[in-house]
Amino acid sequence: MKERDTNAEAEEWLELSLEQACGKPIVYGIVQAGPNCPGGVPYIRSTDVGQPLDAASLLRTTPEIAEKYRRSTVSAGDIVFSLRGNIGEMSIVPAELEGANLTQGTARISSSSVVLGEFLFYALQTEAVQRSLYSVAKGSALQEVTLNDLRLISVLIPQSRILQRYIAEALGNWDRAIQLLESSIKQRARLRWGFMQKLLTGKRRPQALGAKWSTITLAEFFEEFSEPNRDRRVQLPLSCSKLYGVIPQAERFEKRMASADLSRYQVVRRNNLVYDPMLLWDASIGFVETVDEGVISPAYNCFRFKGDAMERSWFRYLFQTHYMKHQYKVISQGTNTRRKKAPAGAFLGITIEMPTDAREIKQVVAFLEKADREIALLKKLLAAYRQQKKGLMQQLLTGKPCVHAPLTSRAAG
Repeated sequence: MKERDTNAEAEEWLELSLEQACGKPIVYGIVQAGPNCPGGVPYIRSTDVGQPLDAASLLRTTPEIAEKYRRSTVSAGDIVFSLRGNIGEMSIVPAELEGANLTQGTARISSSSVVLGEFLFYALQTEAVQRSLYSVAKGSALQEVTLNDLRLISVLIPQSRILQRYIAEALGNWDRAIQLLESSIKQRARLRWGFMQKLLTGKRRPQALGAKWSTITLAEFFEEFSEPNRDRRVQLPLSCSKLYGVIPQAERFEKRMASADLSRYQVVRRNNLVYDPMLLWDASIGFVETVDEGVISPAYNCFRFKGDAMERSWFRYLFQTHYMKHQYKVISQGTNTRRKKAPAGAFLGITIEMPTDAREIKQVVAFLEKADREIALLKKLLAAYRQQKKGLMQQLLTGKPCVHAPLTSRAAG
C-alpha cells in the first residue's frame, strides 16, 4: 500500500492493488453453465456487461450448478468485470440480480470498508487502469486478463469515503445525462425508421396531396455502366457496405485491400449507384456521396442515375426500406446462403410504387432529412458529453491535490 504525496490542504489518496481494495475475493464464475434453464439462476457473461444489466435478457443455469459456484454469487452493488473479449467493460449489479452468478469470462469485484463500490466502478475506468489492463492482456484473436493480473492492478483511492461518494455522484450525474441522451437518440431513430417505411411505400402520405402513385421499374431511373480505369488515372479505391455506404477503403480497413494495379477497377463518380452483387442480399448498396471520383472493384455493379437531386434522395431512403431489402433477397441467386449473386438486369427489373406529384417526393425527403439532421446533432452532443465526462474523470480520479469534497458533503457525511 502506497500513500500518495499531498500538500497540507489536500485529501490523502492511497494507491492500492485491486485485491487490497476489495472486501471479498476477486473470483470468476461458472465454467460450464449448461443449456439455458428458464426460471433458473441468472448468470452474467462478458457480453452482458458494459451497459445496465437487464435480468430478463440474461441466460440461466440450474440451481444445482449455481450452488457448486456459490463462491462467485454476486450481491447488489458488486461490479461485474469482463475478463475476455471486451476487456475492462463493467456493470454494477442491480438489486433484482441479487444472488445471480457469473461465468468464467467475468469477475466479481466488491466494495469494502476502504472503498465504495460506486467509486471503484469509476476508478477502474481511468486511462491509467485501462492501459495497465491491456498491457497484461494475453491472446491475439480473443484477448483476456487473468484473475492474478487483475488482482494486482493498482487503483487510486481517496481515504475519505465522503470524497469517494462526492466523486461517484458527480460522475454518476454525467452517466445519467449520457444515458438519457442515448435513449432519446434511439427513440428518434426508431420513429424515423417507422415513418420511413410508411412514407416511402404510400402507407402514410402528406395531407392535401391526393395524387396517385405509379408503378415503375428501377430501369426508369437507373442505367448500368462500366468504365474501366485503363489509364490508371484514378487512384482512390472505394468500398461499399450496408453500414457505411460507399466510402474510401482507407476509412473502412486498416490496410489497403485493393490490388496495386487499379487498371481493371471501374471509375465511379459522385451520385453514381454501386452495389456488391454477392452481398446485395445483405443491403450492400449505396450512392457515391463523399468523394467526387474513385474506383470500385470490377466485381461490383455500377449505375448512373437519370433523375433529379430530389428523386435521388428519395431512392437513397427507399433502398433502406424493408420492401427493398426483401427484393434484394428475391433477386439474389445461388445455393450458398451468404454468397448469392444479384444480376444487374434483375435489379433494374424491381418494381416500386412512386408518387407522381413531385411535391410529395419533396415533402417526404424534407421530413426524413430533418429527422437525420436532428439525430446527427444529438449524436454530436452525445460525443461532447462523453468527452466532458472523460475530462472530469481525469480531474477527479487522479489524486490531484485540488480535488475536495464540498463542505455540504462533508457536513452530510
